[in-house]
Amino acid sequence: MQALLTLIGIARDAVASLAAASGRERLVSEVLRPAAATHLWPELTADPEFGAGADAALEKISVIEAANAEEESLAVAVALREAVHEGKTAALVTPTSVGRRVLAALARWNVATEDSGGDALAETPAGIFARLAAEAALGRLAPVALLALLKHPLLRWT
Repeated sequence: MQALLTLIGIARDAVASLAAASGRERLVSEVLRPAAATHLWPELTADPEFGAGADAALEKISVIEAANAEEESLAVAVALREAVHEGKTAALVTPTSVGRRVLAALARWNVATEDSGGDALAETPAGIFARLAAEAALGRLAPVALLALLKHPLLRWT
């Protein structure tokens, strides 16, 4: 945000807040504070307003300690299945393989899901074709790599 304000020539104090920050927004903002400014955290403990907001923000937060990724995925899948059965809307946002494991668990339980995360490029037909072409070229058209490339459905003869 600071880079954008500098680019357009507006001072930070000239930006008006549209709404007061909730306890959760303020807590997340403080947690994500740059390391160079974390020395200000002790001052927050003296602020009763921040403490009350942080307590309210964490009131509905649950922590699950899992021994491994499979256990973590199963716990998340159970929580999502419970939300679906209660008629609630739920979402999982994760950059890890946990998402695929959660989808697999939900599929086993016949829970309909919508995966907006997409597939990794390497797992798409185009990605596999590109990898095979690169392997064939780098391997100087070694027989196995060449045959795999020739058998790929995206290879077209004209």
